[in-house]
Amino acid sequence: MLVLVAAIGDKVNVLVASKTKDVHAGNLVKELAPIVDGRGGGKPDMAMAGGSNQAKIQELLEAVAGKL
Repeated sequence: MLVLVAAIGDKVNVLVASKTKDVHAGNLVKELAPIVDGRGGGKPDMAMAGGSNQAKIQELLEAVAGKL
């Protein structure tokens, strides 16, 4: 699983890629996006989200770590 998080301007961008069937990237992004006041979605192997709350990026990363 690969998770990229970037703060660009005043936005938060999230990309999740997964090569395993036990991690559905689209479902994971839908779970993570609300943390940064965002929305997202995608397919089982790749998904994207955008949000507006950069102050919660650390919380998002901790949520990802909890999924590993």
